[in-house]
Amino acid sequence: MCSKKAEHTREDLAKWTPIDLLFNFFYYHEPIQELLESTAPENILFDKLYEVKNVEHIHTGQIILLGDAANASIPNIGQGASQAVEDAVYLAKWVSTVSPVEDAILKYEQHRQERIKRIKDDMKLYGLAARIDFPLLCSLRNKMMQLTPASYHSGKLRKIIEIEEEL
Repeated sequence: MCSKKAEHTREDLAKWTPIDLLFNFFYYHEPIQELLESTAPENILFDKLYEVKNVEHIHTGQIILLGDAANASIPNIGQGASQAVEDAVYLAKWVSTVSPVEDAILKYEQHRQERIKRIKDDMKLYGLAARIDFPLLCSLRNKMMQLTPASYHSGKLRKIIEIEEEL
């Protein structure tokens, strides 16, 4: 597994103050503004994010990777733990319904790779929008987010956080 520095990391973000953050999150709901206003500058942490390339196979023999070990992504919506649980549920499904075990593992891998690719692709778009740091564009992005119907955002997120089939 190779990793590369996320293209959107900017060193100047490390110098942002609570006021800079407040400006960027101006249109967000409470308590976000209140939290930023009450945050001391020394309590703001900046860490670089790295994106791990997808592995071609998430198993070898009967050794199977789950969660972030198999499909780590940038934490735009905190799906790491959720995907690990979902991986375990689907692995149990395939092992209990398909035999031999080797075929179940292949079925699991195919299903999970497709789903994780979809989630990563969607989250990259949200991540790009979140990393806009030019003040005018931030204001425009935030206003557009406000004007976009909640049903649109709910539908996009529903595809990520809900299991789309019965187990």
